Amino acid sequence: MPKPLVRLSSRLFPKDKLYPDTILFWCCFGFVFGALLSGVFGLASVIIAGIISLAFSIYFAVKRDIFRKVILIGLVSVFLGSSYFFIRLPDLADIGNDFMGTVSDRPVLSNGIVSFNTKSGEGSFRVTGRSSALINCGDTVFVSGIKKEANSSKKISFPKSIKVVKNGSCPLRDRLFLLKDAIIGSFLKTMPPAEAGLAAGIIFGDRSHIPESLNKASINTGTVHITALSGYNISVIISLFIPLSFFFPKKVKFFIVCLGIILFVLMVEGGSSVIRAALMGSLIFFAKGKGRRASIGNLIVFSAFVMTIFDPSVVVMDLGFELSFLALLGVVYLAPAVKRLFYGEDEKPGNIIGMAIDCFSAELCVLPLLLLKFGSGTIFSVLPNLLIIWTVPFAMLFSFLSGIIYLVCPPLGEIIGLFASAILSYEIKAIIAFDMFL
Repeated sequence: MPKPLVRLSSRLFPKDKLYPDTILFWCCFGFVFGALLSGVFGLASVIIAGIISLAFSIYFAVKRDIFRKVILIGLVSVFLGSSYFFIRLPDLADIGNDFMGTVSDRPVLSNGIVSFNTKSGEGSFRVTGRSSALINCGDTVFVSGIKKEANSSKKISFPKSIKVVKNGSCPLRDRLFLLKDAIIGSFLKTMPPAEAGLAAGIIFGDRSHIPESLNKASINTGTVHITALSGYNISVIISLFIPLSFFFPKKVKFFIVCLGIILFVLMVEGGSSVIRAALMGSLIFFAKGKGRRASIGNLIVFSAFVMTIFDPSVVVMDLGFELSFLALLGVVYLAPAVKRLFYGEDEKPGNIIGMAIDCFSAELCVLPLLLLKFGSGTIFSVLPNLLIIWTVPFAMLFSFLSGIIYLVCPPLGEIIGLFASAILSYEIKAIIAFDMFL
């Protein structure tokens, strides 16, 4: 009998025993999936999930086995997730023409248009419009002149005005922002403008210094993700803080590393992709400290569950959240299946081919979402990714060292900046070259 290409752990579909991690996986997965259904289909998904769960509960009372228990747990979790989304995020029709809330993420500014998520007692909404005021994460904003007929149920597009009524400044966060600005300033002094902008994007997720032509080229070639904060950023932070905690006990070391991760998340204003990476990185580091092997699949769904609990809107409103999870699922589940298809059980591909398969799997998983959101995307983007992705860790390392050291010793920072600039220049040329052909 042929073995399945995509292997899901037998603990997810047990035959003889219901394991705790099985229950955790299906509870988290069902909850997130239910929230997604509610965000897309509204109240109808809550009612349907409730009816199916009730019907299956009656059937389960007659025939009991482990597999049916797993299905029941998943269905009930779907119902709870869809209900939670519906309760936490009311329809736009439930509020008046004015809305006041707290900015809950890093505002994105492009061509004079700002976009950000807000939270308040009335719910969470994605606000997009024009504002003369500088809006930061944590600020309290007053949105007025909402035209409901021109907006979707969870999004407020181009209201009459967006005003900052209270500055949400935090002394620690403000100091971290100043440090980040100083490091980006070092990039601009030690590298050409395009390379400095790309360095700021790769390390801090700050795309404001990237030239518009390069930004469009990276979108067209499917390489825009290299400027999205990811697990590698978190792994670098962990690598930096582990030596600092070398002489401390394991328990203290874990808290020191977690403190470093938290400070980094605050510095970059905590986008969804970096929060996901921070959660997974902290859990993996904790598992290693306990001498246990972490299941990446379980960590993916658990991280998604935690983020959905705090902000259900991420499952339908946050493109970064969606792209990062789809790409990760492609690498974790689809890539091994492709490798088994071409190389069998025992043989493994070389590093370059393995990296190509990982890129292909990630691109294939995010392609439907890119087509849905932007109407564009190509599977051939695996080619520029293959040329660029292996250089990103070196670009991050040399750029970060250059930015930090320049603040203390400018001449040495400039020397290291030459190495960073050479790598970043190669990446830029590769992106622009492929943009001409794709």
